[in-house]
Amino acid sequence: MACTFRWVPYRSDARMGLNHQMSSLSCAMNEAAALGRSFVLPAEICTAAGHNRGGACIPFDELFDVALLSSFVPVRLANATGDPGSGVTLRAGCDAACARAEYPCSSHPNLQRRQSGFWYSACLRNTVDTEPLARIAQARLAMPAPYTGATAPSLALLRSGLFYSGPIKAAAREIRRR
Repeated sequence: MACTFRWVPYRSDARMGLNHQMSSLSCAMNEAAALGRSFVLPAEICTAAGHNRGGACIPFDELFDVALLSSFVPVRLANATGDPGSGVTLRAGCDAACARAEYPCSSHPNLQRRQSGFWYSACLRNTVDTEPLARIAQARLAMPAPYTGATAPSLALLRSGLFYSGPIKAAAREIRRR
């Protein structure tokens, strides 16, 4: 069984628009990559009534290609209730290096970080180690070195469009053909 990692709670971000949620989830996936753990994604993405003609939910795997995304950052979907199982919460102030040392996968297979406020702000404050995922993206996408803050995937991974599901990509191709 793969070791998992998630950020909690998702309530504040879950009430926002799609672009906001993609930024927040991208930031959290950076930390999962730094820890070498599978990131637990929400089972569905919902937008509040005030966003994107919101008030609707869609299963995460209908919006994104989970297998392709997993080739960059191992991910798995939470079950329908959003609960990936019991987990240990990292102590406050414990960064990725601390988490690797104090919470090894062998004794803490399910790990979570309690994140206050909007999740994406952790990447804006540079409190998340984005280097491992930046190296993966650079190698897989043949991006020229060096990575800069403007090109790093810390907030843009899901917003890039690379990981949209097959049906969404097909619809976009059809629209461009018109």
